Amino acid sequence: MPSLHQIKSDMNYTGKDGYNPVDKKSPLVTIAQIMTVVAIGLGWYAYSIRPKIYNIPTEIMTAQNSDKFLNLFATNSKKIIWFGADCPISAQRKSIIDSVMKFAKLDGFYEHRPFLQNSLRIHCQNCLDSYIMENCNDGICIIIPSRHQIIKTDEKRLIKNLQKYANY
Repeated sequence: MPSLHQIKSDMNYTGKDGYNPVDKKSPLVTIAQIMTVVAIGLGWYAYSIRPKIYNIPTEIMTAQNSDKFLNLFATNSKKIIWFGADCPISAQRKSIIDSVMKFAKLDGFYEHRPFLQNSLRIHCQNCLDSYIMENCNDGICIIIPSRHQIIKTDEKRLIKNLQKYANY
């Protein structure tokens, strides 16, 4: 059976000078943990706001058997596309984007081609039409025909990305 002195010494974790290594944490460790969390947060934010760039696979470009989106690649001029219903709200959105592009002097670099219809059916898989629909159905895309690329963005960052890729 342990003595009273042994029980007291086991319960008393502090040394002679009163330092308890279990209770105190170095301020440098706390700062390092905070900086790590901030760096992860900033990295996630930077990753989430950058536009997504999709390179259209060569096999999809060579197997163009439909013509819904084939005309987007007929010329080398860059296009802006998005999908919406044939309604007044989409018509207003088109008008606003056209006005903003003209005000920013970007209308000479891009053709604005929204697809405004109430239904759009794609009858192929692993083709250009399905690839564009998969990647552009919920945002705004910049089509770069010369590089076979699709750059996906949103309305908030559209003008910034249009300026960025104007001479791309």
